[in-house]
Amino acid sequence: MDASITSLFQSRDSTLWAGTVSGVNRFRRETGRFQGFPHHFRTYRRGWGDIRQTIEDDKGHLWLATPGELMIFDPAQQTYRSIRSEKMNPLSLNSNYLTRIMRDRSGVIWIGTNGYGLNLHDPKAERFLTYRRPRNFTSRIDRFSITAIMQDRQGNVWISADVLYRWNPRTGELKSFETDSNHPQDFGNTGSWSLLQDRDGLIWVAGFEGLYRYDPASGQVRHFDRDSGLKEKMAFQVYQDRQNHIWVGTENYFSRYDAKTNRFRHHRFRQNPPSRFMSLTDVYQDKSGTFWLATDDGLAHFKPATGDIRYFRHDPANVRSLSNNVVLCITPDPGDANILWLGTAGGGVNRFDLREERFRAYTESHGLPNNVVYAALPDKAGNFWLSTNNGLSRFNPVAETFRNFDVSDGLQSNEFNTGAYFLSRSGEMFFGGIMGLNYFYPENIVDNPHVPRVAITGMRLFNQPISPQSHPEILDTLITYKKRVKLSYRDNVIGFEFAALDYSAPSRNQFTYRMWGFDDRWIEAGGERIATYTNLPAGDYIFQVKGSNNDGVWNEKGAHLAIHIKNPPWKTPWAYALYILVGLGLLYGIRRYEMNRIFLKNRLQIEQVAGAKLRELDQLKSQFFANISHEFRTPLTLILGPIQQLMEKQPDEAAKHSLRMMQRNATRLLGLINQLLDLAKLDAGKMEIRVVQADFIPFLQGIFRTYQSMANIKGVELTFESNRPAIFLYFERDKLEKVFHNLLANALKFTPEGGRVSVAVAVAVAGAGPVAMAGGDENVEAVSGSAIEVTITDTGPGIPAKQLPFIFDRFYRANEQEHFDPLNKPAAEK
Repeated sequence: MDASITSLFQSRDSTLWAGTVSGVNRFRRETGRFQGFPHHFRTYRRGWGDIRQTIEDDKGHLWLATPGELMIFDPAQQTYRSIRSEKMNPLSLNSNYLTRIMRDRSGVIWIGTNGYGLNLHDPKAERFLTYRRPRNFTSRIDRFSITAIMQDRQGNVWISADVLYRWNPRTGELKSFETDSNHPQDFGNTGSWSLLQDRDGLIWVAGFEGLYRYDPASGQVRHFDRDSGLKEKMAFQVYQDRQNHIWVGTENYFSRYDAKTNRFRHHRFRQNPPSRFMSLTDVYQDKSGTFWLATDDGLAHFKPATGDIRYFRHDPANVRSLSNNVVLCITPDPGDANILWLGTAGGGVNRFDLREERFRAYTESHGLPNNVVYAALPDKAGNFWLSTNNGLSRFNPVAETFRNFDVSDGLQSNEFNTGAYFLSRSGEMFFGGIMGLNYFYPENIVDNPHVPRVAITGMRLFNQPISPQSHPEILDTLITYKKRVKLSYRDNVIGFEFAALDYSAPSRNQFTYRMWGFDDRWIEAGGERIATYTNLPAGDYIFQVKGSNNDGVWNEKGAHLAIHIKNPPWKTPWAYALYILVGLGLLYGIRRYEMNRIFLKNRLQIEQVAGAKLRELDQLKSQFFANISHEFRTPLTLILGPIQQLMEKQPDEAAKHSLRMMQRNATRLLGLINQLLDLAKLDAGKMEIRVVQADFIPFLQGIFRTYQSMANIKGVELTFESNRPAIFLYFERDKLEKVFHNLLANALKFTPEGGRVSVAVAVAVAGAGPVAMAGGDENVEAVSGSAIEVTITDTGPGIPAKQLPFIFDRFYRANEQEHFDPLNKPAAEK
């Protein structure tokens, strides 16, 4: 053992391993000594094998990180296996200079390099064993795309990949039957589509150059082509029936080989012209002895006894018909001989019930990874393994569920090929694709049991990542370690990044999340690792996320983050208190307004009632005055008649003067009675205005002279003035007469003895001139202005200013000392 120990490691069985420059050393506790196991760098390029770090895998092998390569030491066999970087292999190590190695909780191995980053290896990804042709294999064919597979009774796997190979899985030996391109008819020198070992142990190969029979024991080959009895050059399928007859399918014919006569009996199953397209992809014989042929034009049912052929094709109008006419494989259901499973080129996998002759299709919408299904092989658990254009799928026909696998699970690629499948007697499955061969026992394919830890790894505001450096007011540490964050109401676009910490196939990890307090259900995110929310209302929330590993094992606990979104200023408690006060104030104001409105409404109703009562009383008064006036009018009329007669018969002038005064006052009294009648008409709205055109000066002088005797008796000077000799107007004589009588009577009444009452008439607006009147006198002056102003003045006490607003109020009377008697003003007001 070297004196310098570079690493120490204790395995699960408590064995202590010491790494040195020369190799790994096991410490024996019973002897206290080390047992050394030197590697190939012990002397050659010494130092390249310096063991820097050691881990142990599930098989008990030790993984050793060295500066020269990755070594795997098997303690049981005491052997080393070297893994080095390969420039042409992107799945190999990216550097040979290794510095660190560790194994995480899920079993993934992480390998650190000197300057080239990390390498990741997941042993669980090696579920499906893969065989690829060795890189240094000599061949004119530069690819290894497999079109046919068969395992013989000795355990050798026969592979067609442009040429024919025989691979021994036990020894790893790969034998090629390739010769050269100048001899395409040589056995195994060209590609084939179907391989068969018959019950006698002979190998049958159907391919480009026809049909071949090969004897593994003697190496003898028999070639069947058109010269040997085949109808067409290319053979697509070879099949052995229940009676041990060999059948071969070409482009248009399905032919039975008679070993005794060495001849073929041909049955034409289609009428298409020759082409290079593979028209027959699979053959199956049912328990009744009839054949089912998978063709590019539907599913054909062939009865050899009669030669009848019936096709089942896709009918767009019938959902129970075949989903696609290109049928790629036929597999009987192990549990029900009346059920066939058909793979199609675009219609998924079909379940065909022979009794009902009905099809049921399962496609991508049901969970199938791709609608091109090349093969369907049953396992012992009742599942079917389907090879597609997008990986393998394990289909459970009872639960109708699919479990899909892709290249990250160890597949040769995601794309497989037509006819490249085989199920061995031991239950081992083989599937060929464009990059090699996958083989496995279905019972060994188990899901990744690791329950991944789920973490919230990032936070975004307005789609921009934030950190404790950029937003210290929100994050005082990494978001992964935060239990609660507080956000402003302005942060209305927030996002969260999360991850499931299982690195077997991170792209296939699944997530579901919800915002508790906002979402009413969990949101399926698939492989998306970010959730975004916009315009969350203020309040408290909990963001919850759950994740699964690549095989759908969920961490139901997940991760969570409490979130508090602050209220905007207008939604704070103080704001709501203000809103309440304002609301109460509004309610008080509305109540106050409503009470005032009701008060005013009631007062108006009271006033309307009072007004109606007053109008009713006024009507009663007017009716009373009208009735009594009629009663006074008749006696006055009877008085005026005799007075007129006495005046005519009385010769004495003094007596006549008295009679005239009596007549004048009686007439005046009759006029007052008529005024009462007019007042009744005015209140009833039946007063008529009779306007006449006349000279206003004589009219006013006549009224003036009526009060001359009264003025003389009282000792009051009565004067009349006018700045025009004649003024013609349109006026209502009767009404104006009443107005001026009232005015003059009132003036004389309150003018003391020795006083003076004067009447003055003037044109208020200039513009008078000679106007032709009805009388035809062109020299008569008439008014062409706007108004006539009549002024009556006296030397009495006058009307106080405070009484002026009441001059038209009925029955209002000032003090006796004041000059105001509005008794007869209503006519003037009207």
